[in-house]
Amino acid sequence: MLPKIGYFKERLVAIISIAKDTNNVTPMALFEGAEKQVYDIDIELIRSRVSERLPLYMVPTVWIAVGSLPQLASGKLDRKSAMQWLTSMNADTYQRIIGVADPHDEPTQPTSNIETTLRSVWAHVLNLPEEQVTFARSFLSLGGDSISAMQVMGQCRKRGIGLGVQDILRSRSIPQLATAVKKVVTSFDKVIEEVEKPFDLSPIQSLWFQLPNQGHGHFNQSFYLQVKRHIPAEQFRLAIDTLVSRHSMLRSRFIYSSECGWQQRVTEDVATSYRFRHESVTTKEEVDIMIEDSQKCLNPSQGPLLAVDIYEFASEQHAFLTACHLVIDLVSWRLLLEELEEILRDETLLPPALAFQTWCQLQQEHADTLPLNKVYPPVNIPSLDFSYWGISHEDNTYGNARHESFELNFNDTSLLLGACHNTFRTEPVEVLLASLIHSWSQVFIDRAIPAIFNEGHGREPWNLNIDVARTVGWFTTGILAGIKIARSC
Repeated sequence: MLPKIGYFKERLVAIISIAKDTNNVTPMALFEGAEKQVYDIDIELIRSRVSERLPLYMVPTVWIAVGSLPQLASGKLDRKSAMQWLTSMNADTYQRIIGVADPHDEPTQPTSNIETTLRSVWAHVLNLPEEQVTFARSFLSLGGDSISAMQVMGQCRKRGIGLGVQDILRSRSIPQLATAVKKVVTSFDKVIEEVEKPFDLSPIQSLWFQLPNQGHGHFNQSFYLQVKRHIPAEQFRLAIDTLVSRHSMLRSRFIYSSECGWQQRVTEDVATSYRFRHESVTTKEEVDIMIEDSQKCLNPSQGPLLAVDIYEFASEQHAFLTACHLVIDLVSWRLLLEELEEILRDETLLPPALAFQTWCQLQQEHADTLPLNKVYPPVNIPSLDFSYWGISHEDNTYGNARHESFELNFNDTSLLLGACHNTFRTEPVEVLLASLIHSWSQVFIDRAIPAIFNEGHGREPWNLNIDVARTVGWFTTGILAGIKIARSC
């Protein structure tokens, strides 16, 4: 139930009758004492099972066990009476319920070293002061998402704490997440990578090689950074060398044959897989010229695949890093920048993660076991209608695209990243998609909602023992969303 008023306003509430004998039991009567403790255990088990099977926004945030539920004369649930009980609840009843049902009543101090560690990791990943990370808040409500949850998982593994991404996203508080900690499992990490052996492209890599105009321009991802603490150039180069040695896709090469088409292989060649330069510059124009040169120097067939420039710019030190997008994505960049900082600080690194080569093989094997309707879900995609917009068909190129943007103020941004997800435990991208679909249906009432291709990070394995959160590679997926909604909504 989703009350619109009362103590549980706009919070998804589950009311469950789990008593074995409901005869002569007053409807909506709460349990007390030892009996309550027994049923609390049952409720937690039900909550856990539901969380495993339903999307986050469908999992209630409040669970209430009662002796019996109100019924109509027909024997069906009297939902109106149950809702009235929720919305008209007095303060005393509410306080009795939230003792077990409300995550806002969790302890404000850690009860174990694990809780202390989890709080520290959350603060580090979310870039928040520890005092702002309260033990009663969920990871999502603090601004977390699936990508930052992968970072949390990696930081926890480094500390010997085993957690899955879904554990982190579904947790309602740090104390609850602490109960999900398990032994760190590395069953796939010991798979030996085969060097110099060609292997098939991932789906997103294969899609890119199907695009026209191959060999024209560059296809890179880049970061321009200001280095806060001056680093000697040779120390920086050695750190980059370590990264390339650790992550095999930074040493990969792409090859074409008439028999197999485009494939990839990993090499042991570290030296020619990256280019490093250290220069002193006096103007921004000099930097721009060097950046353009670094963008052009990457070669996915022969190397390098990574270029790093260190600029001594007046009293500041800047760093430019660019890599071929075929071997990297934004999650990979987060990992590389995190490890680069750890290397420069002489901190301990986690062991190498599952190889991208192994991931591609496991993904192909898994796909072969799926029925066609699981791989390609049936979606009614509306046909293109250029005449509706009064335009003629043109090639889909960057030059023919139009870009519009807008900005949210601080308060709206805070809501989008935090409080608005409390009720349905959504993520920002889900709210943005829902807003787009709803807005379209309200503005363009005379045409169907178009299909939306939603890009995802693609690091969602079907097996919990497969950990690719710290694997460098291009995992991106494109998910088609074809949705019909009633115009009266």
